[in-house]
Formats: sequence, C-alpha cells, structure tokens
Amino acid sequence: MVVRLFTVAAVLVLAAAACTTDPSAGRPGSDVADGSGDSGQTGMIFIQVEANPHDPSTPTIGFPFTSARLGDFSISTTAGSGMREFQKPLGKYKITEQVSQLGPGWSFDHAECGDSTVSGYSVTVELSFPDQQIWCTFFNKWKSSS
Repeated sequence: MVVRLFTVAAVLVLAAAACTTDPSAGRPGSDVADGSGDSGQTGMIFIQVEANPHDPSTPTIGFPFTSARLGDFSISTTAGSGMREFQKPLGKYKITEQVSQLGPGWSFDHAECGDSTVSGYSVTVELSFPDQQIWCTFFNKWKSSS
C-alpha cells in the first residue's frame, strides 16, 4: 500500500513539474530568435505597411523585408497601405524592414506590433498557440524633396 502511495505521489510530482506558467517551455523553436520548430500547429502573422503621406506620383510602392524563416519579401502599397500574411508553425520570428533598400524619398518612421518586441527596424513575434494571429505595422514616411 505504501508503495502505491509513493508511486501516485511521484506521478503527481512529475506531472506538476511538466506543468509550467512559462508559455515557451518545451515548445519547438521557443529558444530560437527566428524559430526552427514545427509541431504541425500553425498561426498567422500579418505584416502591414503604412506609407504616409501617400506619394500620388508613385501609386504602387514596394517595401522590402527580410526574415531568416519567412525569407525575403516585399509588401506593395496602393494608396499608402499594403499587407502580407503568413501561416507558419509555432515559434519565434524576427522580421526586419530593409531600410537601406527603401525607394528614394522614403524613410522608416516606426513599427508597432502589440506585445511583441520592437527594436529599430525589426520586430520579433512569437506564435505561442494554434490559430493565433499577430498583427505588425511598419510606418514609413515620405520626405519632401524641397
């Protein structure tokens, strides 16, 4: 009888050790800035660009980005706004606007990304649970040539 109680107690201790309030514990890709795990579960990352004020002489503008996991991509804006979406495995993703490649007259202003980390031209987002949606917006401004 004592042996069974000890076994039950050991199972409870192990179960308690497996439960944690740290949402990144034990999840694939949780310790890599650009993610590397693939548990088969996915979420959505939405990257939006706001180009203000809109330059009417250039109706469509492409803003370049890079990410080790998403690859290089561009977001085209029409009338000052554009968006790309990515369905990706859970994990962390670092996304950087390639400011040195912005078209003439444009400069990076700032980025907003909810509770995610924003550092300069980059955001680091974490898809923590299936079907999660993360929205990030990069703001660029037109520099007057006069």
